[in-house]
Amino acid sequence: MLATVIESVASLREKSRLLSAEELESGLGHVMPCVRGQAGCEFIQVAELEVADSDKEQVIRWFRSLTLPNGVVNVYWVAQREGIQTPLDVFVSNYDDLWFPSSHDVVVEDQERRFLLILDHEEHFSFWKRCERRKGIL
Repeated sequence: MLATVIESVASLREKSRLLSAEELESGLGHVMPCVRGQAGCEFIQVAELEVADSDKEQVIRWFRSLTLPNGVVNVYWVAQREGIQTPLDVFVSNYDDLWFPSSHDVVVEDQERRFLLILDHEEHFSFWKRCERRKGIL
């Protein structure tokens, strides 16, 4: 599925690559506690958007309002167990080609593991930041 989508969108084809099985398993292992709301999540949710009644431009404005660093991100399709690596701006511009309401849960993680974007199948997007650990505080 994913390879076909990437091939059909020029900016994805030029600037993205499929994740290896090892990269995918490592990444999913890291983000799944947050997706499932389990203990061990190293992130805290700081913003959210209900997208059911939003158009593409509203969603892109929301993404940009988060002022995320425009680096390379890993994008994971949870149920399909697939993933790509692509620049964040390419993902944001093409999110609607990569996420399908009611069928996909997609997680975006930056290379430094500072933030997550979770796009769930119930048309709810959320932004998560890594919890800061201070000396003496868990």
